Amino acid sequence: MEWCAQSWGIIWDLDGTLYCDDTPEMDDASKKAATQSIMDLCQDIDFQTAESLALNCYGEYGASIEHCFAPHNINEKDLHILYHAILDASSISYSEDVVAGFSQLYNSFRHVLLTHASGQWAQKVLERLQLTEFFPAERVIALENVGFCKKTEGTSPFLLALKTLGSPPDRTIFIDDHEENLAVAASLGIHTIHFSYPPQTHLDEQSTFGDLVKMILSHTELE
Repeated sequence: MEWCAQSWGIIWDLDGTLYCDDTPEMDDASKKAATQSIMDLCQDIDFQTAESLALNCYGEYGASIEHCFAPHNINEKDLHILYHAILDASSISYSEDVVAGFSQLYNSFRHVLLTHASGQWAQKVLERLQLTEFFPAERVIALENVGFCKKTEGTSPFLLALKTLGSPPDRTIFIDDHEENLAVAASLGIHTIHFSYPPQTHLDEQSTFGDLVKMILSHTELE
């Protein structure tokens, strides 16, 4: 694998990192998509049962909707694609803060998106955030592109991201809102930053994307 030693690369998570996904609107959209997915993939289940499964799953596991289907032998890959195809992105809003941050980073960093969501969902979100110019299709790595290997399960997602960026691990930053997703990247020598938005009930404490940009610039200046 050939590296471009002079450039820095950034591997970005999507949901919860490029926008705040902890909102009542996104929770509602997720539950509706889960309910519809259950009905479509388990045609013998009625709406009330499907909705109950989705709500119980969210109450116990959060957005890990694969647990809804454990008793029903549903293929996780089918679920992944269908759920994200149904999921409504209309509550996700354009943020001047985020676009300004990417404009500031654009000339100094290469970017790749690494998400546990589907490629179709990533495209919908990037369009809503007006970030498609920073993440062309060849720089979007979805879960289905890495054999459904999650960030906690192996190195293949990060190795593909590094190959796509063309930057070595020690000149690459991985940013994610879940701390548990950082460990494998760190084991490869990739710099990691944990960044997340606080709950909507604490907006007065909200970390801004501008704060993250300052952190990135400060980190790379020290290298």
